Amino acid sequence: MIFKINGENIKFLFSFELNSVKYVVYENEAEELSASRLIYDGENASLESITDDKEWEAVEKEIEKRL
Repeated sequence: MIFKINGENIKFLFSFELNSVKYVVYENEAEELSASRLIYDGENASLESITDDKEWEAVEKEIEKRL
């Protein structure tokens, strides 16, 4: 599925939750694999960057399990 979030077309791969935070794993327009926090503001969804190294490690482990 292709979604337009934050002005960018992304190819949704899967979502998951860790420590009560929702994440989405996707391919961007350059077909690079990435992940972000998924934030809902009323009816709109947006992606928030993951900036903490420990959080990234946990997210990468989850991605490895699923891919």
